[in-house]
Amino acid sequence: MDLLQELESAALLPGEEIASRLFAPAGLDLGAEEPEAIALSLVAEIQAVAAGRSGGWLRDRKGPIHDPVP
Repeated sequence: MDLLQELESAALLPGEEIASRLFAPAGLDLGAEEPEAIALSLVAEIQAVAAGRSGGWLRDRKGPIHDPVP
């Protein structure tokens, strides 16, 4: 059973706005298998989302890798 089904069966399903912000599976594809690497992939995705980035390779980024300093 997936997380949303469990929440729904427990009558704890979040509202549409919150549900639309859930990510699953979570984390960036780093080839993580061990708990520490899985944690790193989760934190990396959180950082990418918070910064409005995709989490892709810097070598594939067009233009500067940092935003201009005001």
